[in-house]
Formats: sequence, C-alpha cells, structure tokens
Amino acid sequence: MLMAMLQVIASGLASVDRLVFHTSGEAGRAAFDSAVHLLEAELAGSSASPRDLIRRIAAMGFRWGTRDGN
Repeated sequence: MLMAMLQVIASGLASVDRLVFHTSGEAGRAAFDSAVHLLEAELAGSSASPRDLIRRIAAMGFRWGTRDGN
C-alpha cells in the first residue's frame, strides 16, 4: 500500500493527467484502493510541501513489504 500511495502522490506532484497502475490480483487491487482511500481521508486538500507529506506518511508507521521478484 505504501508504494501505491507514494506513486499516486508523485503523479499528482508531476501533474500527470492519467496514472496507469498495474496490480497483481485482488490483493494488489485492494492495496491500491486502500492507498487511495487513505490519501483522500488523511491528505486530501493538503497544501503541505513534499517534505511535509513525506513526514506525515512516515509518521503513519508503514513497513516495507517483501520483494516480488521484479
């Protein structure tokens, strides 16, 4: 979920009009949906700087997952 969140934020900061995000199965889709929901609930409308966004996300206590071989 963390990586999805960071990619959604990065695409927004880069003013990307369309983000195509590939997931692996339902679990990946659920993680992406959770990331978007969390962004909307916790960070939507924030005028925080990228540095402040990173601090806020770090404070959420996410842990890195395991590699998937890519």
